[in-house]
Amino acid sequence: MELNFFRRGMPTDNATEESFNGWLRQECMNEYWFLLLADARSKIEAWRAFYYGERLHRELAWNAPAGSAREHGTQANFQSPE
Repeated sequence: MELNFFRRGMPTDNATEESFNGWLRQECMNEYWFLLLADARSKIEAWRAFYYGERLHRELAWNAPAGSAREHGTQANFQSPE
């Protein structure tokens, strides 16, 4: 077994993470001013709840994820992993 670590700052090494970071920065972090860490956490959590619960998504036929989950009879669980 050999451990393989990604080089820091190399977008080509981890395209998924870099794509997510750019998307989060564009969609959320460029929209707000954060004064303290607690302020950042509360604003990002409110944005996450809106994005995954209420915002309309093209991939869901322009439905909100929570509404789409109800339509398909599944439980919507949009809690952030910790």
